[in-house]
Amino acid sequence: MVEPFSVYKPGTPLCSALRKRADKELHEVPKQVSAHLESLRRWIASMPHLNCPMDDAFLLAFLRYAKFNHSKAQKKIDNFCTFRATERPDWFNFGDDIEPAWKKVAGLGYYLPIGFSPKAGLTFIFIPKKFDLMKMTYAEAIKTSNI
Repeated sequence: MVEPFSVYKPGTPLCSALRKRADKELHEVPKQVSAHLESLRRWIASMPHLNCPMDDAFLLAFLRYAKFNHSKAQKKIDNFCTFRATERPDWFNFGDDIEPAWKKVAGLGYYLPIGFSPKAGLTFIFIPKKFDLMKMTYAEAIKTSNI
């Protein structure tokens, strides 16, 4: 049985509605995804200054953002790794599991889930009024917003 897509496990397959949307809007061809991932892995391995995960879910996020345009995905990965390593590493150090931090911040009402639709995906409203540095750190807010 295939596990349904989950915000906590982005490597799970997309449901049919999101699969169709990925095909149409992102030009994602399921049979070619592994070749795209391997190409990005080779590029990252050839760049000694880049230190990032090379798992499918991580790389696929950049490919989807770039609509499978490799040069755009490479630029975003390079920028991400540079910012992550030099500017604010505390914002990106999730440790083994982000779910407890996400549940803490969500429980405070900082993000309010308003639903899921095949067209928009999982949708949240950000409520800045709920941000309280006595209950959560700014880094926790940033980390959970990066999901």
